[in-house]
Amino acid sequence: MHCGHHILFAGGGSLGYLYPGLSIAAEIEARLPGVHISFAGDGRPIERHTIRSAGYAYSAIPCCPKPRSAWESLRFVTDNALGFFASRWMLKEQGVTLVVGLGGHASAPVMRAAHGWGLPMVMLEQNAIPSLAARWLAGVSDAVCLGFEEARAHLPVQAPVRVTGVPVRPSFQAFGERPSRCVADADPLRQRRLVVLGGSGGARTLNEAMPIAAARLAGELGNWRIIHQTGEGQLVETERRYQEAGIDALVVTYIDELADLLRETDLVVCPAGGCTMAEIALSGTAMLVIPDTLSRHGSQIANAKVYERLQACRIIDETRGTLSDTIAAELGPLTTQPATLARMAEAAATLVRHDAARSVAEACMETLGLATAPKGAASRRAAAA
Repeated sequence: MHCGHHILFAGGGSLGYLYPGLSIAAEIEARLPGVHISFAGDGRPIERHTIRSAGYAYSAIPCCPKPRSAWESLRFVTDNALGFFASRWMLKEQGVTLVVGLGGHASAPVMRAAHGWGLPMVMLEQNAIPSLAARWLAGVSDAVCLGFEEARAHLPVQAPVRVTGVPVRPSFQAFGERPSRCVADADPLRQRRLVVLGGSGGARTLNEAMPIAAARLAGELGNWRIIHQTGEGQLVETERRYQEAGIDALVVTYIDELADLLRETDLVVCPAGGCTMAEIALSGTAMLVIPDTLSRHGSQIANAKVYERLQACRIIDETRGTLSDTIAAELGPLTTQPATLARMAEAAATLVRHDAARSVAEACMETLGLATAPKGAASRRAAAA
């Protein structure tokens, strides 16, 4: 039986923005039987496939990320204007009763359209530094859920903020309080595993640099198995680079069951997205992170520094020399320091909240008036009524 509510999750540009929505949706469904849930994103095939495979409807919204050239500026204006009007029609046509903004460039036009219709809105900010759009949207949302306490200082004072942590995929929640692999198994003769995550969209610089770095560390990596996720469109070239470097690596476009893989992994090289870091931290695996220096407002650098302050990760700075040299310099010593990897993993685990998805789901229920808000946290919409 349909309960009368339709909750739309809006976000995308990378799967890291959509994954938290899947966990939040599951928590809401457990609390609100019969609720209708759907997703809206930028229409990339991998996003559409991921959401539909989870059993939810998916709508593509015209949108464009922050421009980096004059041509992109024109497209940014036209695509996002189209996205705004398409979202207005979609929200009205589908009878949406709550919009949850997950972040990414696909979130803003939908959230702006929801604000125009006066619909309730909940915003999830995964990063330690919010984008300019997120800062404005936070001021008109009914609840703002933060992955990092550090983001609070960048938002309007009147924003209804709560720190929930970053929700992770349901498959990662099964880790619970699991200790790191290095703590659980310190056998020096066991083959170690290194996972490289190029992101669902592909991180070209990492895909180019990692095979070179691995070749320079051939001796140190002799007892390590490398598994490299390239992202879309970069499998063949990355595989060729490893072959030319003489490195036997397993290269794949995308890892569907990352949680299962990380159960047997010692170290991950990855970008510094909020969801990515939260999932790896929860899995009990050490991280060597490469923040995207082109990410808007330095959000990935800020995320990485939060972890680094607690010695919960090592940061590779793309701007210092060649990336392959920097990776080799940081990765080399870690290959022979399992105790250091264990300490990093344990420190990272202190930064993640196991109940993040539940906390955001509760914020959604409160915004709909279906649960009692915590004392002193009454809905902005109720206060304005």
